[in-house]
Amino acid sequence: RTFAFVLPLRWTLASMATIEFRDTDFEGARLIDESPGYTCQSEGGGEVQALLCYGRTGEQVLRSLGSQFQSISADDHVARDIGLLIAIAMFWKVCFCVFLWVKTTSMIQPKPSSSASNRSTEPRPVTVNSNAVFQNA
Repeated sequence: RTFAFVLPLRWTLASMATIEFRDTDFEGARLIDESPGYTCQSEGGGEVQALLCYGRTGEQVLRSLGSQFQSISADDHVARDIGLLIAIAMFWKVCFCVFLWVKTTSMIQPKPSSSASNRSTEPRPVTVNSNAVFQNA
């Protein structure tokens, strides 16, 4: 449950469903005065199964989808969802900056190894084709 609250997908899908269906009318259902406010009939005139018909208006469709998916509702929470998405993004951006700062400021100066301290820093001659060339060891 905690992951469902902090992951941005939940808030994104809820807002996308609201924006997509809110002001839309659908065919295949007709409005009635009784609950749930619509009825669906097949081409032959018989009733259609509830899972095949979600409503006539966008609000009815959102309410039907909300009964199957907890994150979708007919209430308009788009502004809240966008605010939460921005807050989640800012949290992870701050975490990244802190992590980057810790990693870059906690650098320890490397110490020379014991075998490197025994070596001479004087260049020594190396013979190549009978010519003396100096090279650091």
